[in-house]
Amino acid sequence: TLSKSPVGLRKFISAIDGSFAPAETNFVDDNFLMGIIKNDNSTNSFFMLMKMRSIIDVFEIMRSWESKMFLDLHGFFGVDLLPETKYLLTKNFENGIIENKNARILYDTDKNIVMAYVFADDNSIVITNSENAVREIILRLASSQVKQ
Repeated sequence: TLSKSPVGLRKFISAIDGSFAPAETNFVDDNFLMGIIKNDNSTNSFFMLMKMRSIIDVFEIMRSWESKMFLDLHGFFGVDLLPETKYLLTKNFENGIIENKNARILYDTDKNIVMAYVFADDNSIVITNSENAVREIILRLASSQVKQ
């Protein structure tokens, strides 16, 4: 919220001085969700869920955000910009698979996930640093689509 009013994705990005700029309003929905998932080892994982029109429509938009995504969101993931972590500002995301879904992953020098965005389904992108968070969100997205 901003001034006790809910904000959409574009207003949120503007409020954090972020650089994400979807080209077309209807490619990425303005509604989004941020939250924390509690892991089994008593740690928390931040996530951001964005809805999109289709993977094809937003793939290049997401790829162009990669160079600034860590800078825009590092604070939410609890990663301070220190001399030891500054290399992440210029490190490239890599192709990967998380929970059998296409992902682009930013690894640290020990191959731990610092940040990743995962195409969770045809219309959802999850940004997180935890495979557990991706698993939980995919399960919840799938269960919400079950017709009773």
